[in-house]
Amino acid sequence: MKILEDEKLEEVAGGVKKIQYVRVACIKCKAVFEADMSKTKVKCPACNTVNSFAG
Repeated sequence: MKILEDEKLEEVAGGVKKIQYVRVACIKCKAVFEADMSKTKVKCPACNTVNSFAG
C-alpha cells in the first residue's frame, strides 16, 4: 500500500477535492456568509435565496 499526498489524490477519480470558502454577501438580504467557490449556486443561510456565481 502506498500513501499519496493530497495533490496526487486530486488526479485520481474520486480523490480529494480542495474546497475554497470565500465570504460573500447575499444578493437579496445582504447577509454575509462563507460560500464554497467550487459550486456555481449557493443558498443563503439567512433567507434561503439561491446565489449564483459565474466564472
